[in-house]
Amino acid sequence: MSRILNKRVGLDRNIIIAIAGAILIALILLIVLISSAAKRNAQEQGEIASMASTQIIIEDTGYFGEDGNVEADVKIPYFKNLDDSYNFYINGLIKDRFDYKKVFKEFTAGMRNASVLRFKYRVDYERYDYYDFISIIIMSMQS
Repeated sequence: MSRILNKRVGLDRNIIIAIAGAILIALILLIVLISSAAKRNAQEQGEIASMASTQIIIEDTGYFGEDGNVEADVKIPYFKNLDDSYNFYINGLIKDRFDYKKVFKEFTAGMRNASVLRFKYRVDYERYDYYDFISIIIMSMQS
């Protein structure tokens, strides 16, 4: 190929190799710059998303004490600054599911002498933020 270019254009073989090398180096630099910009953009997006998930306010709500035969230590999450319909829906689901009176009734359903049964009920939760996702893990124990 260099002979063809030498005959048509009049370029020496060393000049052709130098031009090809320069083009190759320019392509490598371009690929490195593009990948670096993509990584930087992904990191910035991750930081923005992470900040967005930490802006959601979750407070502890619940009950601690004794109510009849139930000794309850209930700490459940209460979402504060979501859209009102989401707050109502999510908080209602959590509160309804972990209501200690309801759990006691389900636990003692069909039992004889359930009125003298001593029931301990404990609920706790942990929050995990991962970019724009929030995970709430609710743990409950009864005995």
